[in-house]
Amino acid sequence: NIYRSAANWHEAERYFKESISVASKMGDKIKVAERSGELGNVYRSSGLHTKALEFQQLLYEFALNRGDVAGLAAACGYIGFTYYTLRRYDNAIEYLTVRYKLAQEIGDVQGVRWCLNNIGKVYLELDHLNDALKLFSQSAEIALELGDLLGEGTSYGNMGTACRAAGRHSDAVMYHTKYCENAAKRMDMGGVAIMQNELALDHLHLGDLQGARKFAWLALHTSLEIRSFLGSQDDVLKIANHEKNQVLSYSSLQYILVEQQLTDAALLVSEMGRAKALTDVLHANTCAGTASTVINATNLMDKNGNIENDVILDNMKCLHHLLQYLKSDLLVYSLVDHPLLKKTKCKWIYIWLVKMSGKVYFYKEYLGEVDGAEFIIDHSYLNSLQQDMGIRDVKFMHCQVNVDKSYPQLPTEHISRDRTLAGPSVRDVVLQDEKQCICVTPPVDRLDQLHRKLISPVQDALLSNCGAGVLPRVVIVPHSFLLNVPFAALRCPDGEYLIQKVIISVAPSIDFLSISSRMAESIPERINGSECLVVGNPQMPDEAIFQLPGAMEEAMAIASLLGCEPLCGESATKASVVSLLPKSHIIHLATHAILSDSLQDHLIGAHRDEEGDYAVRGAVILSRSDEHCSGVLTSKEIQGMKLQAELAVLSCCKTACGKVTDDGTLGLSRALLAAGVGCVIVTLWSIYDTATMEVMKNYYSEYKCSRDAPSALRHAMVAVIRSNPACWGAFCVIGVTPGVIQHYSSQ
Repeated sequence: NIYRSAANWHEAERYFKESISVASKMGDKIKVAERSGELGNVYRSSGLHTKALEFQQLLYEFALNRGDVAGLAAACGYIGFTYYTLRRYDNAIEYLTVRYKLAQEIGDVQGVRWCLNNIGKVYLELDHLNDALKLFSQSAEIALELGDLLGEGTSYGNMGTACRAAGRHSDAVMYHTKYCENAAKRMDMGGVAIMQNELALDHLHLGDLQGARKFAWLALHTSLEIRSFLGSQDDVLKIANHEKNQVLSYSSLQYILVEQQLTDAALLVSEMGRAKALTDVLHANTCAGTASTVINATNLMDKNGNIENDVILDNMKCLHHLLQYLKSDLLVYSLVDHPLLKKTKCKWIYIWLVKMSGKVYFYKEYLGEVDGAEFIIDHSYLNSLQQDMGIRDVKFMHCQVNVDKSYPQLPTEHISRDRTLAGPSVRDVVLQDEKQCICVTPPVDRLDQLHRKLISPVQDALLSNCGAGVLPRVVIVPHSFLLNVPFAALRCPDGEYLIQKVIISVAPSIDFLSISSRMAESIPERINGSECLVVGNPQMPDEAIFQLPGAMEEAMAIASLLGCEPLCGESATKASVVSLLPKSHIIHLATHAILSDSLQDHLIGAHRDEEGDYAVRGAVILSRSDEHCSGVLTSKEIQGMKLQAELAVLSCCKTACGKVTDDGTLGLSRALLAAGVGCVIVTLWSIYDTATMEVMKNYYSEYKCSRDAPSALRHAMVAVIRSNPACWGAFCVIGVTPGVIQHYSSQ
């Protein structure tokens, strides 16, 4: 519990697990249940809410079955507060009210105080300010009577937040300062960070930008100190900690800096919060333990929030050198909440275009109305776009795809490498029942809308200063749900797609881009066929899963280009692929992919994407190695490997998809990158079997010569540009390959 208070969740988890193990060996079921509930609190504090509820439920069920009122009261409190952090307020009130009544029944005064405080927090979120303040005051009075320093502090903190909501900003500063001092006395670093964020918001409401900047910077630094307690390999815990406890610090500080027109400093802060767990893994596994980064802005300000201008200049100079090395511009996006309009879910998108010349353009856009059309660009907007661009997810059926007349008709023999794995070929379905066909109209209006929001503000600058016949090259660093944007397929006002004007690649962060570049330097200059792994159309491990004839033809053609033997049909076993992956410099997998960890979960729709679940999920389907083998190669298994490939192409459906976080998309693409692959090509939606085969053939015919993945993918897309963008727009390049680097380009 001491470690949990100090926000050292790794050590807290270790000690609670050890305690549970000791109690279990002693046969003490009561202690096992109690420690399980407290372990759940550790997971809640670190952001792993799903896991928290799992362990808290163990205490609840044990206490309920045993008739243990005190244990049941504790469990209800734990579960109720977890639901509060998940913003499921009805559930929170239900459990917290039971906790309150049980505490009264057994004379647990401390429990009553705790409930008053936390029910008050729920009321505060529901805008019942007077009721919330009343409960906080009662909680503070009981805490003072009991000499409960923690209870006193949390009550003050909540009273401050309620005062701010009521417009009493000076009172809010007073109460939040009291809690910050209280938390510091108790060495509660998590509490200190929370109050520093609250004080930043208080000063923003007072119009004091300098004071707001000071506290936002202090909150960020306290969060970084907490993060330093986590081990280098605590990947999931780092992601959860960032998503729960650090996102607000980075967002608020960017907003403040932009309001002060310190946009270069805001860019550095934006980079500090991106893909840190991923780059930690890469620094540990692929960079011989080095920890050098392109952007190192941890000393951007002093403790009073004063900007160190030399730090900005040094970092921008390093970034400029990286871009010159890559012969590329950089386009960075950041989604920022408006801290003064929290209840409206108002978001700004900040856009930085950094040119090779060193010039920086900054724009900000509101993610709301476009050309009089009321819509919000968010997760749902992009999920709908991905659905409409690919074959719909209809289980056990594959259908002809009818498209808008402005695009060529997709032939009926196109089979999707989709999550919908079972069913006959398209042609069979069409012959049996024409009414089963699904009509998909290319969502051109949304491709136009996204271009106006994301590209139009920077397009002129992006296309400027290019020599005759030279295409500009840009690395895009999206943020949050913008990772799901098909940038190549965004349509410009002149009717051309963005990929026709620019060579595009993507990176989860600038630091990752630098690491990927260094990895590409060590790649052999020639492609050796014996070091290539090409897999196509494995013998599916379940007869309900249809085969992919286009994938087999694709694999055979690519293997011929690379000078290797493909693994197809029964030879493409999981054991064979796993043995060859670490030895391969080029990896190409043309098969089915799923977003779950097992076929069973996939087919029953058990894909998990709950808040607080940050496991890296997803899998590719291969042939069974033996009767005990599932044929499923999971993201977790891939991430545990030591890979050295310059390039991995997942020619499957939705391999760029997964849970979206500040650390990137948690799925197959991240697993390959974390395992050491320098560059991946993945897909944003359900792709078509035959159409994908043509794109991949064109891609490898170019890549074999250039070793330049973004340029080769552009070549492949432009070759089929007149077809439905659903056929080619799903593909994106993440990372750097040898041909991108100046050394290879000059040769």
